[in-house]
Amino acid sequence: MNRPSLFAGVDGGGSKTLALIAAADGRVLGRGLACGSNYLSVGIESACAALDDALARALAQAGDEPAALRAICLGMAGADRPEARKIFGDWVEHKLPKAKYQLVTDAELVLAAGTPSGWGLALLSGTGSIAWARTPSGQSGRLGGWGPLLGDEAAAMPLA
Repeated sequence: MNRPSLFAGVDGGGSKTLALIAAADGRVLGRGLACGSNYLSVGIESACAALDDALARALAQAGDEPAALRAICLGMAGADRPEARKIFGDWVEHKLPKAKYQLVTDAELVLAAGTPSGWGLALLSGTGSIAWARTPSGQSGRLGGWGPLLGDEAAAMPLA
């Protein structure tokens, strides 16, 4: 019996990690919520544990296992840093060796969800804050998102 292809999407930020499992037709089959996975604020081990937890919960709700995943997109806070690309790339390759993956920042998820044409400006003000923009020609850039030590004035996290 052929199993249906499943796809996962993850939004990993400072406050929470949300994983969704979807069928090829776009139906959401499972949802998993875990604590924050911003490795800069919770550490690498805790960030990866949050990913494990959110994905396991989503797969359990979908009634399936990691081997059923064909692809995963991770939108992670700080994913534009080389260190983060290595951390989360290694996580996917270890946990989901047969799945294709894409790693983007959580701000890029907001931009993609809110701009059907793929360009515009995303402003995030959650545990941290960042502005992420993409031009019609594909150039992108950021302002902020460096954390409270370097300036995170629009964030919800107190600096105390």
